[in-house]
Amino acid sequence: MTIKISKGLNDHEIVTITNKLLPHEFIDYEHVETCVYKDPFTKPDYIVACIENGDAKGLLVYAEPIPLPGLKLPRQALDYLWVKLLVIGKDSKECFEKLLSYIEELAEKKGKRGVRIYGYAPWYFLTGVNSRIHWLREWLKNRGYKIVSRTVDYTIDLERYWIERQDIRLRTDDVEIREATSINDPIFKWIEKNFSLQWSTEAQLALEKKYGRIYVAETKNEIAGFAVHSASHKYRFGPIGVDERYRGRGLGKALLIHALDSMRLLGIRYAIIPWTTHLFFYAWIPGIIDIKEYLIYSKIL
Repeated sequence: MTIKISKGLNDHEIVTITNKLLPHEFIDYEHVETCVYKDPFTKPDYIVACIENGDAKGLLVYAEPIPLPGLKLPRQALDYLWVKLLVIGKDSKECFEKLLSYIEELAEKKGKRGVRIYGYAPWYFLTGVNSRIHWLREWLKNRGYKIVSRTVDYTIDLERYWIERQDIRLRTDDVEIREATSINDPIFKWIEKNFSLQWSTEAQLALEKKYGRIYVAETKNEIAGFAVHSASHKYRFGPIGVDERYRGRGLGKALLIHALDSMRLLGIRYAIIPWTTHLFFYAWIPGIIDIKEYLIYSKIL
């Protein structure tokens, strides 16, 4: 049996190999555009395939965050090589070992503290390793990887989604929700200050996308919250955030409904609410057709 590592795959190869080997989800060309070409920390040769007897049996895409002018990164981002996508055939344990050896040896060579598998924002393919893939979870455990976070994705069929507007009870006076359409809008600095640089960056991606929208809630002449959809992918909702002073008044729910309404009006059939631990905040939404749990792994070298 001949096994080799191949680097620098094209878009079609990334999409078809991944969809062939992923049992519970899919990626498309929009994922590749955002997660490979938009990500300043991923290059074409950071896409690595394991070829067994001429057939691709595994694929790994990674990122290496590095300091850039005007971009301040958290220390944790710099300490790891981040595996953004790991897909392996169930019958290809040798390819799994080959790909993990490749990324671990590379991380050691670069002086990294360790390897993280998924959990990379905002240029991510999937939130983490799907908890339904038990054999991959066992392989990772046996190789010394530990679960450091659990998160959930909701999928909403917007054909089944409908909420009567009078059912919304917003307990905040004088709230207006507007759309941000310029990179100079103050919302981006507000998001960075109140939440994170990653969320601000992801919100800015929405300006470049045909379906992307950024909604800003303002009250008493100040920003109170925001919601984004279709930034990293047409189907994805988020991020969303509300100032602590305005929480508990229904503002987050109003922003969520505003964004989902927008997606439906634009003809987007499905909305994916990814990477959340706020289960009860979303569980009431009409049209939920799937809930997936994802696991984020880490290994200290």
